Amino acid sequence: MSRDRMNFRSTKEDIERKDCNYKAKQDEEKYEINRKKEIEKSKEHR
Repeated sequence: MSRDRMNFRSTKEDIERKDCNYKAKQDEEKYEINRKKEIEKSKEHR
């Protein structure tokens, strides 16, 4: 039983880690999109 509990804990941690990585990747993509928009805006102003 204790072994199952340890396995469960590690899977939970893996899920949380994957979730964090996924969120970080989403933030990175949003940042890239926003940066491209800013570049387009600055080109229009010139």
